[in-house]
Amino acid sequence: MEKKAQEKGLIILLKFGGWFEMGLAVMFFFAGYITDYLLLPGGLPLFYQLAAVELMILGFLLLYSARDIDRYLVIILGSCVLRFAMALGPEPYAVVTLWPNLFAVSLIPAMAYDIISATLILFLLFQLGYLGKKKLSRS
Repeated sequence: MEKKAQEKGLIILLKFGGWFEMGLAVMFFFAGYITDYLLLPGGLPLFYQLAAVELMILGFLLLYSARDIDRYLVIILGSCVLRFAMALGPEPYAVVTLWPNLFAVSLIPAMAYDIISATLILFLLFQLGYLGKKKLSRS
């Protein structure tokens, strides 16, 4: 029964992550317009729109991968790699270089979300046996 609850929790986490990232994508799409309207210092031109497209695609793929974890495991693992790469590379760099900017402040919780969600997903995948040698080595 515990394994069934963990798998249901993983599916809920994947769906939440997918919907959350698609919601962030909508916010990012309009972020440039909002910062211009409020006369706040903005970010890089077209960055918000490019980030919105990336987040929308990643959110959709996470949502889709929750349908069959075994079949779409590579999507989930790719998402975790991307989240760790973002949280350990460009996000801290942007926080340091753009610090007084509103965008830089918003990246601090984003880094925490990326690290925590990716770690939790990998932990649940390991607990459920999706990351075992037998699962990953099959053809």
